[in-house]
Amino acid sequence: MDVNKIEYDGRVLLDLTEDTVTEDQLLEGATAHDRSGQRIVGALINLAEDTVAPENLLAGATAHDSSGQRIVGTMKQSSGIDTSDATALSEDIVSGKTAYVDGEKVTGSMVSLTGSKPTVGNGRVTMSKYNGDLCITLNNVSLDKASAYLKKGGIIRVFGDGSLGSYFGDAMPEDVRKGKRFTSKDGVATGTMEVDSGGSGVQVKTGTTSSPTINTGLSKIDKLIIYADKITSVGVVTAVYSAGKAKVTFCGDYSVYSKPCGITDRSGFSVSGGTFSWTESVKEYKFMNNATYNWIAIGS
Repeated sequence: MDVNKIEYDGRVLLDLTEDTVTEDQLLEGATAHDRSGQRIVGALINLAEDTVAPENLLAGATAHDSSGQRIVGTMKQSSGIDTSDATALSEDIVSGKTAYVDGEKVTGSMVSLTGSKPTVGNGRVTMSKYNGDLCITLNNVSLDKASAYLKKGGIIRVFGDGSLGSYFGDAMPEDVRKGKRFTSKDGVATGTMEVDSGGSGVQVKTGTTSSPTINTGLSKIDKLIIYADKITSVGVVTAVYSAGKAKVTFCGDYSVYSKPCGITDRSGFSVSGGTFSWTESVKEYKFMNNATYNWIAIGS
């Protein structure tokens, strides 16, 4: 039975009838009796030891700090990736795509150039296909604070009306050394010009020899002419080498009365760089005995 007032011998020993305490006014866990004499347990939360602050409370959420003051959270919820050092701007990100930079969501504004959307900034960019390559025609184009990228990579060929020559040059394949790649107003091409290693074009060398091996001093022999001043014995009088073949004038056995001679094609020779060697073993086609030959070599 709950008792809220006790009197003895005309004196009031206990009187709870004027008490106003309730559970929500009593610290959590503490006990007391209310005005009816019923035992109550406190439900008042003690905030004195609370450490919550706006920066560690989710943005928009509310609470009370240790002083009992109502606070609103400012903490941004993180996905676990620190973006505080990110520096991308909207113009660095493709239009329509999003990213997070320093905790903020950024929507891209970079234009994607396509055949259906060929314009960006000032001027006009016209795109087309040429032999499988992407061709772009530029007409007074300036990005002027805009940004763009080519959605599909690969080789880009730029075509002009000749005025681009002042920027890209006007060289043609025949103007550039064979095998070398270059860029001019017509795009990327490979040179076809034949030159010697020294860059001086065709060279002519001359000399005399009595040996069947001739070192011309060239790097490559295109044509070699060999001729003797006089007939001294059986053998070759003249030989002309060109395009991998040799045509010779020769004289066979003779006497003071006759000298049978003829013209024929022969293959008894070798060429290595600028060195020519006559290797025939048949006496009619060997170099003559005690003869001096003049030679003229053309090549590079």
